[in-house]
Amino acid sequence: MQFSMLALLGLCVVMTHSFIPPAFADRPPIPLTDAVATDVVQTRDGHDIKLEFGTTNPWPNIRCDAPAGTPWNWSSHGSMILSMTNPTAADETFYVRVDDDVTADGSKHCITASGTVRANATQMFYLSLTAPDIREAGGMRAAPPTALSDLGEPLSCSGAIEPSHVVSFQIFRARPTAPAQIILHGISLSDQAATQSLDRLVDQFGQYTRADWPGKVHEERDLASQMNVERADLQAHLGPAERDEWGGWTGAPKQKATGFFRTEQIDGRWWLVDPDGRLFLSAGIDVVAHNAPTVIEGRESMFTWLPDKNDPLAAFYGRIDTGYIAGHLYHGNTFNFYGANLARKYGTDYDTQFRDTAVSRLRSWGFNTIGNWSNDRTWRKSSFPYVATVGAWGSFARVPSGEDYWGQMPDPFDPEFTRAADMSIRYKAREVNGDASCIGYFFDNELSWGAGDDDAHHYGLAYGALSLTTASPAKRAFLAQLHARYSTVDALNAAWGSSLKSWSDLEAPYNAPAPLASDAQRNDFSAFLTLFAEKYFSTVSAAIKQYDADHLYLGCRFAWFTPEAVKAASKFVNVISFNIYNWQETKYQFAESLGKPLIVGEFHFGALDRGMFSGGLGPVQNQTQRGTSYADYVATVLSEPAFVGTHWFEYCDEPTLGRAGDGENYNIGFVSITDTPYPELIASARNTNAKIYALHQAAKPLR
Repeated sequence: MQFSMLALLGLCVVMTHSFIPPAFADRPPIPLTDAVATDVVQTRDGHDIKLEFGTTNPWPNIRCDAPAGTPWNWSSHGSMILSMTNPTAADETFYVRVDDDVTADGSKHCITASGTVRANATQMFYLSLTAPDIREAGGMRAAPPTALSDLGEPLSCSGAIEPSHVVSFQIFRARPTAPAQIILHGISLSDQAATQSLDRLVDQFGQYTRADWPGKVHEERDLASQMNVERADLQAHLGPAERDEWGGWTGAPKQKATGFFRTEQIDGRWWLVDPDGRLFLSAGIDVVAHNAPTVIEGRESMFTWLPDKNDPLAAFYGRIDTGYIAGHLYHGNTFNFYGANLARKYGTDYDTQFRDTAVSRLRSWGFNTIGNWSNDRTWRKSSFPYVATVGAWGSFARVPSGEDYWGQMPDPFDPEFTRAADMSIRYKAREVNGDASCIGYFFDNELSWGAGDDDAHHYGLAYGALSLTTASPAKRAFLAQLHARYSTVDALNAAWGSSLKSWSDLEAPYNAPAPLASDAQRNDFSAFLTLFAEKYFSTVSAAIKQYDADHLYLGCRFAWFTPEAVKAASKFVNVISFNIYNWQETKYQFAESLGKPLIVGEFHFGALDRGMFSGGLGPVQNQTQRGTSYADYVATVLSEPAFVGTHWFEYCDEPTLGRAGDGENYNIGFVSITDTPYPELIASARNTNAKIYALHQAAKPLR
């Protein structure tokens, strides 16, 4: 094995056989002063650099760029190694990103990796530069661990780069809530590649074959043994005290009962109120379902077992023909290991047993809500609260925003969008009308509203609309707004600092400058964001009120958002929903003044100590820390007076080799792919969920 010195940041690594590789030999080291730091204070002590990460920026980072026009060629190297010390008493999660193009945006043209450096510890980590090839070949978001123990601990990574054209790398933290310190001893490259065979990666139960862990199922009778142990545990833990049949709080005075869920602000704190008039906070879990297929077509060698066509478990074969990510390994013929394991465990009546067990589990664990994506047909009329999952699907127009992870934004000015929203709500309302168990409707999910502080991202929908032709309904709406504000194109030019010859110049695809040229132009773009969002939320709200006035409109589950969009939502929704994987208090404080309650639609934490390859969007060190993180998160959020609930994503781990459609394979379940509960997480949830009403009652009231 050979290490090569990466002469970046002015760092030096104390390792044998270190040298400057040929790719860098004729280039001077990048001095420390050339490293770009954002909300990070650097202090150098010999070869070490102490990095003090702040909290004023959501992504505090230190970044090194290749010399302009001369990207680094790392094609002969297999891994990037980092040596660091955490001098504090708390474990710290950090991220590393390597870009192969200046247009890298965190998901394209980059590898993003995460790791945790333990408290008061010195550790080495490695990021595989070839692992993306493994993932692409395997159809997984995260690759299995590789045997490079002499390089340190593997970082959990996603994405792919062209290693012969590396333009920058950075070390960062994600939306931190407290400062952190890391002492960086050095960064180097190794020619050792993190490659491995992908054959026979999972067993007949869908579990990773190359490791063992507590709770792993080795034979079918283990499923029955686990079931018997769990039933005794559930009988011993029937759920928190002071709860009514809905999970509402019997320890507080009753409010007005309407027979359905509603919202109310009492003494400066927002609450939900259950059908019987009890104060209610929604503690939920998403995707309480057993349809979890993984693609087998083109990946047959990765499985040690698949049922033949005469096996009763062949019923769990399926097919998916579309996916979120292009590539044949993300769609095709599938197999549902979770469903097969439920059939092994509970027998032919597994569907009923799954439903009854899930309700018993949720009550025992202190939850009171079946969250989004859970097939609400299963839970109707059950007296267990659930949410209805709805969205608009169809051939309506769309608008790019620059934050189009799940696709471009629906164009609410298109009559086809109005028809699609109306049809889906009308259909869903027929199913849930009159059901007191239904809290309300989540409509759409993680839409492309835009985000960020810079103009190009904040006003992404305005930029996107102008980039289209007048065939776009959104562009026509924007132009009408500008015509109403400016009597002539000369008046527009004076305000924008532009040189348009006529309105037709703006009617053609128009590329606005970034940043924008004037505050007046910024105000116009902001006004369009408001117009756009008000049109979207008013359209959905009108349909819900028309077809089902008894149930709440729970919003669109913001992941990316602008203040304009959230403020517009507050005018039409009953509850504003956010999917928040990294809590940042200041980011949501503005919404507390909008006169509506807020709810978390998704969050989770995952680890790599039970046979999974990724900790998801909230990676932590181990299962114990998953439990600790759950407790900290819920206590923090519900201590905010405007928040009325938190929903965990999701009930079961994703398939080991990736879910069909996009290859996500995260350890984010309360149970594993074999329906095995995670006791550390469950113990923490029981303890925390029993306290949620007291936590919220103690929250400092809104002004």
